[in-house]
Amino acid sequence: MAAFLIVAVMVGAFFRLMAPNIPDPDSFYHFRHAAVYAEKGITYSQFPWLVYSVVNRLSADLGYGFHLLLVPLTFLGDQVLGVKLGAVLETVITLTLLFLVLRRHRIAFCGVWPFAVFLLGPPMTYTFLMTRPQTLTMGLCALLFSLLVRGPAWGVLLAAGAICFFHLNVFVIVPVIVVIVALCKGLTGGGWEWRKWVAAAAGMGLGALLRPNPLGAMKLEYVQFLVHEMVRKEGIPLNFGREWLPVNLEGLVAGFSWFLTGDCRARRARGPRGRVPAVEQPGSVHPVLRGDGHVHQAGGSPVGGVLGDLRRADVLAAGSWKRGGGQTRAERGDQAGGGVCGGGAVGGDGWWRWPGRCSTSTSSARSGAATIRTGCRTQPSTSRSTPSPVTSY
Repeated sequence: MAAFLIVAVMVGAFFRLMAPNIPDPDSFYHFRHAAVYAEKGITYSQFPWLVYSVVNRLSADLGYGFHLLLVPLTFLGDQVLGVKLGAVLETVITLTLLFLVLRRHRIAFCGVWPFAVFLLGPPMTYTFLMTRPQTLTMGLCALLFSLLVRGPAWGVLLAAGAICFFHLNVFVIVPVIVVIVALCKGLTGGGWEWRKWVAAAAGMGLGALLRPNPLGAMKLEYVQFLVHEMVRKEGIPLNFGREWLPVNLEGLVAGFSWFLTGDCRARRARGPRGRVPAVEQPGSVHPVLRGDGHVHQAGGSPVGGVLGDLRRADVLAAGSWKRGGGQTRAERGDQAGGGVCGGGAVGGDGWWRWPGRCSTSTSSARSGAATIRTGCRTQPSTSRSTPSPVTSY
């Protein structure tokens, strides 16, 4: 974990601090709003510089949690450096959240895939270099997705609440993820976990209310989602919010060529006719990722890139390991009683694992006996297991 954090800080600092300019002008607005809280207090709801803006008229702040996160950086003497360090902080937090999600689902090389998201294409790297709450939203959405697949209801509540607290403008992502995960799990025999749906709704409400003027924030959402849409239908051009427009075919090919190549590689790893391997343990991310990732990718959103990368990581890591002569998850004896930590299907101790916490269970197909290796000691297991049948990729 420590090694991953060091690399994440180095990557974020290199790409952000080496650039002489600020790539997105909205970064100045977010940083200055944080400075207002540092000067006037965190309950101050006005933003005096946008005199003729609906933000000033409604006294609303959609990125309240994100602005609080930036408050300590506003005390630096060099405010341009503070803006850049804010982007570095966001990058480290988001990459760490992706790492923890991959680790929870035992995906191989979980310390490598987060950096694949960072380098997914020019639009994604550009998003990481901005000091805007969109970057944090990517990591929090991945966390919400993971907890909906396998996790407690209170975790879903906190993840959904954090998304709305840091960036209320993207609240609609929460029900989209909840609905898709619920349908995928329910229709594939995973059960209808209605408590998590209620927890997600409660988290959205909690995140929306935790700000100085929640009613004004809700009115501002009405303006952004309904009033702006009516204005667009009238043919009046709006020179903002263009980053939310879908990616056209030319931009998709130019900016995400290696990502599309990885998609073809992932489909090949799934086997003939796109068959999903039958060796996945309960709570696998496979079926849900296929649905959720494609829905968001259709809109070209950063969240789609994150969920799509999780799906490719799961499929590619498992497929490459199997074809290389290694063991699948079922063959490693996950049912023998010792949980597999970190690294997923990879062998040996690497920095992509959790140092000092890795415990691996292996089973023998000949005798049925199992051994559990925890830390540096190997203990025989009293339980007996029968290896699950393996379907070739």
